[in-house]
Amino acid sequence: FLDVKIREYEVVPGCNPSITDGPPVELGWRFLPSVVYSLDQYERSRCRRCCNIDLLKMPACVRENLLRVHGNDEDSIWKATEEAYMIKAQRESTASDEILKSKDDHRSKYLGRIISSSIVGRTT
Repeated sequence: FLDVKIREYEVVPGCNPSITDGPPVELGWRFLPSVVYSLDQYERSRCRRCCNIDLLKMPACVRENLLRVHGNDEDSIWKATEEAYMIKAQRESTASDEILKSKDDHRSKYLGRIISSSIVGRTT
């Protein structure tokens, strides 16, 4: 191919609860007009990607500023942050309930085997 067409999308508050702090971000539906570069121009200007995943994580202050630059108000940023924290807390609660339920199921089965074997042992 000869040309690279780049389309830049708006950045909006997201709902992904995997963040550790600050607001999650995602791409919106609106976009700016596409910019076309020759492949050579693009290769010369682009940043080389690093393979360290930790370098790809965006700090909370960067996400907040990015949302502000894209025209999002403080209220929507705050709501997205709170919603992500609530979802994360709900998921952690559900996961901990499942662990407890699994332990209870395991204990019940273990006790059932003990009782069954003691009953079978008495009848023989």
